[in-house]
Amino acid sequence: IICPQTYLNPPSNPLTLSNIPTMLLSPNFSYDSVAQASIGGVCIGLLAVCRLAGTKDLLYSSTYTRFQTPSMLLSGYALSRSYPAFFELPQSSSVPVESLLRISAAGMLVGAGARLGKGCTSGNGIQGISALSPASLVHVLIFMAAGAGTAKLTAPGDFVGGGDRSAAPQLGEYSTLAAASAVSALLQIPLAGGSLAPFADMLSGFSFASALTVSSMVKPSKVATFLDFTSAAGWDPSLAFVMGGALLFALPAFAALSALGKGIRASTDLVSWRDRPVDSSLCLGGVLFGAGWGLCGMCPGPALTTGGSLQGASFLIPMFGARALIDRLGGGSAKKSE
Repeated sequence: IICPQTYLNPPSNPLTLSNIPTMLLSPNFSYDSVAQASIGGVCIGLLAVCRLAGTKDLLYSSTYTRFQTPSMLLSGYALSRSYPAFFELPQSSSVPVESLLRISAAGMLVGAGARLGKGCTSGNGIQGISALSPASLVHVLIFMAAGAGTAKLTAPGDFVGGGDRSAAPQLGEYSTLAAASAVSALLQIPLAGGSLAPFADMLSGFSFASALTVSSMVKPSKVATFLDFTSAAGWDPSLAFVMGGALLFALPAFAALSALGKGIRASTDLVSWRDRPVDSSLCLGGVLFGAGWGLCGMCPGPALTTGGSLQGASFLIPMFGARALIDRLGGGSAKKSE
C-alpha cells in the first residue's frame, strides 16, 4: 500500500519482489495536497465546460486574448498579495541571472511547443482529452514524457528562486478561492454573447487564476517534484489529481453537450481543432513543451497567474514571443490554438 511520507520497501522474499527498488514519496504528498489538487482541478473542469456551453469557445492560456489574459495577470497579482501562502515566487528582483535565463529559455520552448501542438496542459490535457481528440492525447503523452525526462536530467529543484514555503494556507482561504472560482465559472453561461461578453472573459481569467492557485500549480517546486519521480526530495504525485479532478467533471459534461448538438460540435473551428492530425509538428510541439515545462516547472496558465513576479514575466515574454515567431514563419497555422 502506498502511503504518503513513507518509504516503500518491498518484501524480502527473493522469489517475488526482491529486485524492486525502494521508492521515496515526498513529505509534501498528503491527503490535504490531494484534496487541494482535486478541488482545483474540478474548478478548472467546471470553467472549461461553462466556457464551452456559454461562449462556445475554449479556455485559453498560452494564446493571448484581449480580456482573459490581462485578467489572469491582474487576478494572479492580486491573489499573490492577498493570499501569499499559496505562492512561492517572491515579488522582488532578487533572482540570480542564471535562473532568469533558464526560465526565459523554458518560456520559449513552452510557447513554441504549445503553438505547434495547438494546446498546453489545460488545452490538450483537459479540454482536448474531454473532447476525445486523439491529437491532444498524443501531445499530452509526449509532453509528459519529455517533461519527466527533462526534470530528471536538469533537476529544476529550487533554482527558480522561491520564497518562504513554510506558511500553509488555511482551510477558509481554500474554500473562499474555490467558491469564487466556481461562481465566476458559472457566470460564463448567462454573460456569454452581446455586450457582456468581455465581462465574461474577465471573469474567466479570475476563475482560472483562482483555480490554479488552489491546485498548487502556481508552485514550480511542486511541479518539479511531480515530474521528477526519482528526486532525492521524494516524488509528489499530487498534481496528477488536478487533471484527474478536471477530467472527472469535464469528460461527461463535454459528452453531454455533444449529445445535445452543442459544445465542440457547434463550431467548425473547434471540430477542426479536435480532429487535427497527429503529425510531426504536433509531436515536435509535445517534445518542446515538455522540455520547457520540465526545465523550470512552469506552464502558461500558472505563469500568467504568477506574472507579477520577475520569474513569471521572464517566462511569459519569451513564451508569447516564440508563438508570434512561429506564426510569422508559417508554423501552427490552424486558427484554433490553446
